Amino acid sequence: MSNVWQTRHRLLREQLDELADQLRSKQQVAPAVLEEQAVRLLAGVVMLLKTHQLNKRGQCRFCAAPRRWRFWQRRPQCTVYRSLDFVMRQSLDAVWWQLSDDHQSRPKLR
Repeated sequence: MSNVWQTRHRLLREQLDELADQLRSKQQVAPAVLEEQAVRLLAGVVMLLKTHQLNKRGQCRFCAAPRRWRFWQRRPQCTVYRSLDFVMRQSLDAVWWQLSDDHQSRPKLR
């Protein structure tokens, strides 16, 4: 049984997948619709980056925060920043490949 947040997440994912499918198939999409969706996506990305501000080690306070701090454990770098940085540095073909349905694994962000 899913909760409200899981349902909202699934619906948002489906909406974004539908937009990606429209763009991938080269269907005619009204310029106003494209502009609206581009602005929404850009605003979402900017909001994520503002929320996940990095320290000098590339870590934010949200991503993989340990339940208990241990001296020998090191928090990983911010996954939001790493994912966005990865996508912005790839060719458009590689970005489309990341969106494809048959590609289920997470990108290698090293």
